Amino acid sequence: MRQILWICGYLALPLLSICASQVENEVFESLLAPCCWHESLAVHRSETASNLRMEITQMASTGMSAEQIRAKMTQRYGVRILREPPGERARWLYALPLISLFLGLTAVFYFLRKHLQRRTRAVVIPEGVTLPDIDLD
Repeated sequence: MRQILWICGYLALPLLSICASQVENEVFESLLAPCCWHESLAVHRSETASNLRMEITQMASTGMSAEQIRAKMTQRYGVRILREPPGERARWLYALPLISLFLGLTAVFYFLRKHLQRRTRAVVIPEGVTLPDIDLD
């Protein structure tokens, strides 16, 4: 019986490693590197990012979930470390470029419309005024 438990435990180790690496990858992709705040922790190449990745790997290997690790990092660095802000801020992050594009296209449309109307207006010449003849040859 004991041998069967050891064999099952030995076979389960790779599965635990796969789960831990999935948690690590999920956390790496969801956090920014705290040294520059521009790239995700998964791709940034600095000593600070490397140290933080090692720390997250240790946390994941102890069995912490991705949410627990994110909460701990948010507590340490603040909300700024998250790639996508929580709650309503995320909606504005995606909606603001679309709103700006709509307002910009509307402004261009009205500017062109007004500009083209000025060029096509007819010139009204009062009665009794004669224009000089111009020879275009």
